[in-house]
Amino acid sequence: MATKEEIEQKEQELSALYMQLEKINSELTKEEKELIEKLSSTGATAIRSSLGSLQDVTAWKANQEAFKNVEEYVYNNTEVFVESGKAGIENRIRNGNYPQKFLNKGLLVDCYGRKMHQLAAKRITMMNKAWVRENPEETNFTLSSGIRPIGELRWRKLLTVSGDTFKMRSKSSNQVTRHPSTNVLEAKKRGERSIKKLFDLRLIDKYGSITEGRKWVSWNSPHESGLAFDLYYKTTTLLGEKVKVHPDSTTSNKQANTKLINWMKSNAHRWGIYPYKKEVWHWEVQLTRKAWYTGEDFVTNGNYDVYIKERSTETGRFTNNINWVGRAFK
Repeated sequence: MATKEEIEQKEQELSALYMQLEKINSELTKEEKELIEKLSSTGATAIRSSLGSLQDVTAWKANQEAFKNVEEYVYNNTEVFVESGKAGIENRIRNGNYPQKFLNKGLLVDCYGRKMHQLAAKRITMMNKAWVRENPEETNFTLSSGIRPIGELRWRKLLTVSGDTFKMRSKSSNQVTRHPSTNVLEAKKRGERSIKKLFDLRLIDKYGSITEGRKWVSWNSPHESGLAFDLYYKTTTLLGEKVKVHPDSTTSNKQANTKLINWMKSNAHRWGIYPYKKEVWHWEVQLTRKAWYTGEDFVTNGNYDVYIKERSTETGRFTNNINWVGRAFK
């Protein structure tokens, strides 16, 4: 049990933290506050009604450190190449191309229960209609995830008791058990409050190293752009086994052997939608940077069967280059 002196010390620390949060909140612009409020309605994360509180405001503001020197979103510094669609080929979304601080909240729309960028939602809707039309015995798929808040918000739970453990699924029994996150616990006892540092320690606890953990869990997520989505669909494999197409690595092989996934591998490119090969349930819509920022569609002739390649005139790198993960495009 804590002593009176320890309790008083904690109260003083909390009071100082609150004052700091108040200061940060007062510095937010109206647009920043409105964007935070918009993101709170996505339902795509475990952050509930408290999103928009001072703690969340602080986390949102802190995430912009990676892009703090970027004062405006410039989209006329690239060359755009529009090629014919390519079945089953990746065209990765990198969050540095689409920093959430520049996202126009008015471009977020509902898409099968999740919030997506309106141009992505348009393409997903067209594809879903074609899926049912071309497969009359099937029904519409829905989304298990659309846009997500930034890393500091998604992983804020690491500061709470729920971040003291992590779940592991046994390969032999398929049972899920909880294990103590030793490094996280020790760091929190030392007073560590950096969510990013706790996140990296959690990767070590669960996966053995940060490098291995990043293969499975993302801090800089393409979902932050509103252009990436995860499927949800109850179905059967081609062998007749019941399975849900949704984020679950333990059933990846079964999910890959469903009619929906096989159809999408062959057809999703017709709407400019491309896979992430490590996760069969995860798909992405690559737009031009201008289209993402303005909401003005670059497709004007009705042909969405395209593969977008956009290259920086400064660095020569394409927007799908891994260099733009967590780094502002230039």
